[in-house]
Amino acid sequence: MSADFYVGFGPHPEPWSCTRGMLGWVLNTVAGHVQDPGLAATLRARADSGLQWFYFDSVERDQVPELVQVMIDVLIPAAEREYGDHPWFVPHTQELVDLVTEWQAEYRVELMEWGYEEALAMSRRQLAAGASMEEVLTRLRTKGFFEAECVLAVQSLTNSTLVEAREVVVHSQAWADRREHTEQLQAALEESLDMWAAESGSVEPESGRGER
Repeated sequence: MSADFYVGFGPHPEPWSCTRGMLGWVLNTVAGHVQDPGLAATLRARADSGLQWFYFDSVERDQVPELVQVMIDVLIPAAEREYGDHPWFVPHTQELVDLVTEWQAEYRVELMEWGYEEALAMSRRQLAAGASMEEVLTRLRTKGFFEAECVLAVQSLTNSTLVEAREVVVHSQAWADRREHTEQLQAALEESLDMWAAESGSVEPESGRGER
């Protein structure tokens, strides 16, 4: 049966699909190399449970940097050592390592190296530079902040009540959803215009192709 390892935080982490057995192998292999005993125990428990998914949220947030680094360091050597003759095991493991490496490169210098106070300090600097609260909260979400943490951040940044802060967070999520939808529509429109231009002959014919 299939299983998924989700790379990242937020509402849309990147899924890597595999068999349950392969997911268990990933978790047990990483558990054998991490230094944090609590992280190792959690990974082994997840592997033994036979669940069909694993999220970064399955462990403590401050354990994620070690989880990610160990995955990058040990999974490919272990796969080559144990399953080097298998036709797809190593390449498929490489796909997971590539996803994790990409995530680490994009986010490690921000949320994973911030504490909560550092995140607030960064948000204050963004607001002072002219960013909107919607933009600040969107950034916090993409770096792994959950709704409750965003509400607390708004309270600290604006001196608002809990109810007022929650309204701001809900509004900002709707704003982010609208912006994403608009960007998708714009991309689709641009693609349609490019196709129309090509079909109408405004694009130069490819080399070697005769005239109609």
